Amino acid sequence: MSITLKFIDQIIKGGISLIFPPICIGCDEKLDNLNEVFCEKCWNSLIPLKQDFIDKKTIPDNLEFVLAIWLFDDLFQKIIHTLKYQMHPSIGSKMGKLIGEKLFIDFELYKKNTVIIPIPLHPIKLRERGYNQAELIGKSISIATSIPILDILKRKKITKTQTKMNREQRMKNMENAFDINITINSNISRAILVDDVFTTGATMNCAAKVLKKNGIKEVIGLAAAMPE
Repeated sequence: MSITLKFIDQIIKGGISLIFPPICIGCDEKLDNLNEVFCEKCWNSLIPLKQDFIDKKTIPDNLEFVLAIWLFDDLFQKIIHTLKYQMHPSIGSKMGKLIGEKLFIDFELYKKNTVIIPIPLHPIKLRERGYNQAELIGKSISIATSIPILDILKRKKITKTQTKMNREQRMKNMENAFDINITINSNISRAILVDDVFTTGATMNCAAKVLKKNGIKEVIGLAAAMPE
């Protein structure tokens, strides 16, 4: 876009914002930033999780441990629904930036021989949505932490929606859903699997199984949120 077109675009956006001020989807308050969808007050209202909460969950066999940042409550559900189904990829980038700042700022442990691997979408779902929310989150975490991101997992099976499935049904649904698309570098010993929500861990467990089968010794699950 040329400088002239950018200037015109800014004038149009400014005029529209005067007539129709942008409103936060979370609380209906006026937004100061035209590029935001949720206000800082809403982001700051997300409930952080303590590790003892996470430790009460059943961790699948192929994951060393799981990290989750926020409680999956009504506000987070609204944020993630807007990201996944209302074409607002900037939410994923913002989420990843916050996760990187909250969790990894002092975690030198994770940087050596470690990569970030987002949980992939099936190509059909990716075409429908236009982007992979886990990849958006992972890329911003990578920028914030300097941990490289690798797109080495592929989803080869179209899985059913898991919302109403129990743990066993989810595990069966995700069986043989993943494969890798390149040979994994032998120097990589640890992977941080990134997804938006950790419920039973069925998705991460099946992805981690494939990674371990292909030479990665340690797989950590990292989710933006976890329900009670």
